[in-house]
Amino acid sequence: MIHIALFHRVDLSPCSPRGEEIMRMRQELEAARQSIAEKDEKMCRLSRIQDTVDAEVQELTEKLFQEAYRMVNYAEERRERAERLLNESKLQVEVLSAEVSALKVLVQTPGMGHNHFLRTSPEHKSALAKLFSTSSAAKRSSSSGAVATRKSSTLPPSTVHLSREREKDTEQKLAEAVEEVDPILMSEFTSWREAGHPFVHHPFMDRVNTEEISPCMLFHAKELSDAILDSIAANKLELEPVHEEKPSIMPCALTNVSRFCPYRVRVSEDDEWHRISLLARNRIAAVCDYYTFIRYLRQ
Repeated sequence: MIHIALFHRVDLSPCSPRGEEIMRMRQELEAARQSIAEKDEKMCRLSRIQDTVDAEVQELTEKLFQEAYRMVNYAEERRERAERLLNESKLQVEVLSAEVSALKVLVQTPGMGHNHFLRTSPEHKSALAKLFSTSSAAKRSSSSGAVATRKSSTLPPSTVHLSREREKDTEQKLAEAVEEVDPILMSEFTSWREAGHPFVHHPFMDRVNTEEISPCMLFHAKELSDAILDSIAANKLELEPVHEEKPSIMPCALTNVSRFCPYRVRVSEDDEWHRISLLARNRIAAVCDYYTFIRYLRQ
């Protein structure tokens, strides 16, 4: 046993070749362990980096898709808005063109204005209507008188008396039909035309606004009524019908009375719509016609 132990001790001593080999293998094993540990640490670090990069890529992809979706929706909304504004503009141009054509006919035709205002009963005829109808009536009476004079010169003596009687009757009827115009309003209107048709700060415009426009736009909702009047003066008002399969009764935004409200109005394209009744619409339309006529005269 002693010999065997000595033999092993000799064999395992560092000085022996076998001992050197064992030491070398131990060193290699330790180096391999360190290398494996370093590789494991490097793999863990790379794995964490990969997870971080994957998360960032996923987040960036989601943000890109959200931004692209938002841009597409925004472009679609702008396209729809542009198409709607284009259609509304075309409709407004058509309406304004028709109004201008009608106003041109009204202004250029001598008897048109007179016949138009005669359809209104005298007790409901305003001073402004009388003012615009007087010039047409005067032209018409003068032209009819000239025609009657020319006809009487060609008639035989036996019928001259009858022709004169008829002429007198015609003149009497015309005199009764022509109503007296407020001389102050007439002078202010003449001054307004000579001053170049100023839109504001003139006695004629102030009188019309006080006596005609303000009573017409007198509603329960005063704030909205004032905003609509300012929008009409600025030519920004939008008024359009509302098409419903089953019209319902609702409070009118101007009168605050429950009625069928087949129209809606807004003071500008950035404001909300307000549902209004037919009565409110007609009064607003009358004011719009007045301002359209004033703009036509200013041209």
